Amino acid sequence: CYGIVTVPTGPWFCRKCESQERAARVRCELCPHREGALKRTDNGGWAHVVCALYIPEVRFGNVTTMEPILLSMVPHDRYNKMCYICEHQHRESKARTGACMTCNKNGCRQSFHVT
Repeated sequence: CYGIVTVPTGPWFCRKCESQERAARVRCELCPHREGALKRTDNGGWAHVVCALYIPEVRFGNVTTMEPILLSMVPHDRYNKMCYICEHQHRESKARTGACMTCNKNGCRQSFHVT
């Protein structure tokens, strides 16, 4: 689920901890959450593997290692949608963060962050 090809025998660090980048700068480009299984994107940012798996236009540079996460095909329209859940939890500042999925039911226009 994180693209680990072989299980290491010694200490193992996720990509975020391995990078030693300041935690304040690390955030998912597809949702408002900062914690979790993040990997580098093709533009030098970060994204959750789960967000990448569920947004149809997102690709992996290497499918086996699940990195980098390629965001270039995500339409700008996805970034303009408002998350229904964030909005109704009175987190308006987060409701417009990242890229949202739209419900597939015919006629439904609700959008949500994958996470």
